[in-house]
Amino acid sequence: MTSFEIHASTSRIFSVTWIIFGLLSFGNAQSPLHRLELTRGDEFRICAAGVLGKPILTDMVLRSTTLLCPVSKEKMLQGLEQHGIYNFELDDLYYWAPAGKFTPHSRFGPQAQWEYLSVDVRFETVADSRLLSDAERQIIGRAILGVTRLSPVPTPYLPGKDGETAELQYKIFLSGHHLGKKGPESIIAISGLEDGWARIVYGEIEAGKYHPLWESPLFESVRLKIGYSDVDGDGTEEILISSRSGSRLETMLLTVFDKNGHELTRQADDCEMFYLLQPDEATCPIGGLGVELIDAGNGRKNILARGSAASGTVDVVYELKNGVYRLGAPAMKNKPMTPQVK
Repeated sequence: MTSFEIHASTSRIFSVTWIIFGLLSFGNAQSPLHRLELTRGDEFRICAAGVLGKPILTDMVLRSTTLLCPVSKEKMLQGLEQHGIYNFELDDLYYWAPAGKFTPHSRFGPQAQWEYLSVDVRFETVADSRLLSDAERQIIGRAILGVTRLSPVPTPYLPGKDGETAELQYKIFLSGHHLGKKGPESIIAISGLEDGWARIVYGEIEAGKYHPLWESPLFESVRLKIGYSDVDGDGTEEILISSRSGSRLETMLLTVFDKNGHELTRQADDCEMFYLLQPDEATCPIGGLGVELIDAGNGRKNILARGSAASGTVDVVYELKNGVYRLGAPAMKNKPMTPQVK
């Protein structure tokens, strides 16, 4: 699996070169975005962004907030204020924070000690993928910023060096990759924090236009890695996302998506043991002390999740059945299994 590292080449949202639209453009009108695991909180923020005219970045606490969505900006701002939500307007987006985080001795913990907010949005290229030009990063990054659900970002408590302005950073990592021998180039974007929460935004470049096609539920992005491997033997690679969870980061999590956004690793009953999120807003990954792909024959791959004596768990194998990985028999320790991870 390819390490989730970043090339030195980056683009900041505030340095746009508009003359490159003749090379690549945004074709959103021809490709409606499919949103996976859309919650009521998501629906409200999408509506609010339409009313306010800018994308909305929110604190984790407010991700499930649902209010009536009025048609006017004035009524929207009044509603937010009445429900204890501070709305910070920046050049390219809004940031929502609970008013309680600015109140002494509130249930939100320490009081935020700043007056102004700065959000630095960056578009960066994932290592070992095609190095996108600055022009491509700007167009694709801005398209993603404008039409997708932004991942939640915690409200900072302390200001920066000037003593009054808090600083947030939001990144959209871009990976240009051909999942198959034929067809358009895929753009797999990771939108969110490197050590927090993020989601995939999948799109394609065709005939000089970028089309965002689907966005995933949230997943934990601590020690995130991205990779590609054909797990079902159909000749098209799937997208592999691994991360770490637990108080000591002892649990490895693996999520696999196909190019149409199907979550092949989605488990039915143990999603909440890995996340603080609800099942309807997050991926439901396969987890273990270690998680790896193993050969299942005929070009297919099973998933081996390793256990440990300390935790009272054993190695188990997940098998791909009807397009979803399901728990099979415990792994045979006397049968060697060679990982087949790209």
